[in-house]
Amino acid sequence: MKAHLFYTFLVIFAATAVVTLLGVTGVIAIQDRYLATLMGAFLIELTGAVIAIFKGANFFVSDKSGTTADEDIRNSIRKLDTAFGYLHDSMRAQAIHFQSRLLSSQHQAPTSRTDIMVLANEIKSSAGKIPPEAINEALAAIADALEAKVHIGAGEKATLVSLCTALPEEFAGTSSRLLQVLENKNS
Repeated sequence: MKAHLFYTFLVIFAATAVVTLLGVTGVIAIQDRYLATLMGAFLIELTGAVIAIFKGANFFVSDKSGTTADEDIRNSIRKLDTAFGYLHDSMRAQAIHFQSRLLSSQHQAPTSRTDIMVLANEIKSSAGKIPPEAINEALAAIADALEAKVHIGAGEKATLVSLCTALPEEFAGTSSRLLQVLENKNS
């Protein structure tokens, strides 16, 4: 709608300007009273156009851009830090996935308690930073290993119970399974 209005005024301005200038130069014959009215309208339109152009232009703004080179560098470094943080968390998730798969594949033969505790520490430090699927996979791998008659001590049990109770609700299913397996170990 704004474009239509703009072009309408532009056409009216151009028509008035052409007719007025042709009348003033004597190319076309216009009565003096109409020519005076056309000249007044042309000058008013011209004044309005000039005022609108100057009102829209900001002549007193400094040529400096909003950011300096130092700020640009700081912003770039922040973006890189964010990207590296994401990459680090992604690598953590892959490491937990690998450790979970390794623990799952070896739990038939008694696995060392150290593997379980390393995985538990990885879960604790990575919860909330990596995808929940990786955490659930790791919890399930620990539960599978414990169900396969892997023996752990009271300190390891306490650490695993503490881990399960500290995890957010989204891990309730796998952490409750692990808690149940630990409870069965006490019996």
